[in-house]
Amino acid sequence: MSEGSSILPQLIATFGATLGAFALGTVVSWPSSALLQMRSEGEIVLSTEQEGLVSAMAMLGAVFVQIVAAFAFPIIGKKWSLIGLVFPFIGGWVVLLLASNYAMLLVGRFLTGFSGGAFVLAAPAYTADIAEPKYRGALGSTMQLMVNFGILFNNVNCNTNWRVSTGLCIIFPALMAVWMFFMPRSPIFLI
Repeated sequence: MSEGSSILPQLIATFGATLGAFALGTVVSWPSSALLQMRSEGEIVLSTEQEGLVSAMAMLGAVFVQIVAAFAFPIIGKKWSLIGLVFPFIGGWVVLLLASNYAMLLVGRFLTGFSGGAFVLAAPAYTADIAEPKYRGALGSTMQLMVNFGILFNNVNCNTNWRVSTGLCIIFPALMAVWMFFMPRSPIFLI
């Protein structure tokens, strides 16, 4: 970007990339209300250990994404990596939405954690690539802010039926993919 350029295009691109971080916030906070509702409704019966593993499975998925990201980012770039990871993310939410047993909960949580973990890697890197140096720090911090907003979103909606809340969580990665489709590739990838 040129020295006299506006911050607005940088904000728009940053917001698009960090929608994935918002989606990760929904992944992190999802078990707090969903598992409680499952327990009270008796819809899917889980032991305490199983509930703990369902909660932790997203973090396990986030660990494994590092391997994929190490290869995908240099080959297809951060923008297309962000867009491509929306498919397993939405797939994970759909599995959770349709879950009828413990195994489906584990698979859905793994997929959402996998994709959410990638967003936390790619969004700050993409933002750093597209931002002017004078805005880079402020724009880079929006990733954590968006994770917190995602957590807040689920906590505000904690009385919403867990399946409805899960369905709503599909919106954010889908919106990010559409938004990022219209954003430029990061300049570092174009060099």
